Amino acid sequence: MCMDADRFVVSVVIGLAGFSLFGIAMVMMKYGADVLATPRQIFRSREHRKKGIVWLIGCLANVTYVVLFSIALGMGNASVISALNGWGLVVAAVLSRLFLHEEISAGEIAGILTIIAGTGAVGYWGRQTTDQAFAFVALEFWRFTGVTIVLNLLAVGYTLLHGYRGADIVFAVNAGYLGGISALLQKIFMTPLVEGWGTQRSTIATLLGEPYVYVFLVSSMASFAMIQVAYQFGKAIRVVPTFSSSIIVTPVLGAIMVFHERVNTFQAAGIALILIGIVLLSVYKREPDNP
Repeated sequence: MCMDADRFVVSVVIGLAGFSLFGIAMVMMKYGADVLATPRQIFRSREHRKKGIVWLIGCLANVTYVVLFSIALGMGNASVISALNGWGLVVAAVLSRLFLHEEISAGEIAGILTIIAGTGAVGYWGRQTTDQAFAFVALEFWRFTGVTIVLNLLAVGYTLLHGYRGADIVFAVNAGYLGGISALLQKIFMTPLVEGWGTQRSTIATLLGEPYVYVFLVSSMASFAMIQVAYQFGKAIRVVPTFSSSIIVTPVLGAIMVFHERVNTFQAAGIALILIGIVLLSVYKREPDNP
């Protein structure tokens, strides 16, 4: 499959819309995360019912984000679209300040501006790679997944054996990793679906018959569970940047290794700026580590 410039622009716009919803969803789920620890209070406390409703709306927003992200991946390059996740982090940081009253320092503002600059670079110069054809090798996908999942399981084992030390970071990284694997899986089954829209290749039956769809569902649910656990150990301004960096790096590396996508110099610089911005948001947060 080859892309033209207009198709690429549409994929970026859809991706940014999806990531905006992702940022909103993360803040809403963080706001209502307390309900998960004491679910019975929903029937006894008006405040808990309010948080439960907000959390549920956040979940629905997250589902909508997944749909938009899938469409964007089907139309564009996985390495480029996944990198735009940094925009969702900007939305989450701003909303965390406005609604969760989490302080934003000068360093965090610099991080937000850096992410915006990187997102712009990835989007603008990404048009130079629209002549790439989609290529997928199953063996390379499972090789990449197998090695990386072992590393992540070792990190989880470490934090469990050491009294949940760094649990917010470890679970956020794993949630982002699983989300990144989900992005690669979405690219695998959505590209033929979008490309064959209006033909027999684009039917629901075809989609349901694709085994990667079910691996995607398991991976997505595991990612969702992991991020909820991470929220129990850390604040949004710490968890979300970690999650976002992991969910960007995983599919970008995977797209290069599995799909053989090319990333030009300006795109690479943009991705680097996004990751630098995420680091700034994490390092210069004003809130204490403990919730």
